[in-house]
Amino acid sequence: MVQQSLVKRTREAKRNAAVSVIAMRLAKEKDDIIWKKASKFKKLFVAAKDAINKKYGQRASIEWMKKQNENKAKK
Repeated sequence: MVQQSLVKRTREAKRNAAVSVIAMRLAKEKDDIIWKKASKFKKLFVAAKDAINKKYGQRASIEWMKKQNENKAKK
């Protein structure tokens, strides 16, 4: 799934994201217990999201198509 944002990130937001990535890398290198917890729960979140997409993906796709067609009909 590719997400696109219409809002351009500010310089500060880009900086914060970069700092966060570097901090996570440093924690991983140090084998920090907090990093282990974060990665474990991220994996659980991703697995749950994949399961939800597998279960409801077809219905969600149909709803999305209906909304797209409604928007085209309004124009």
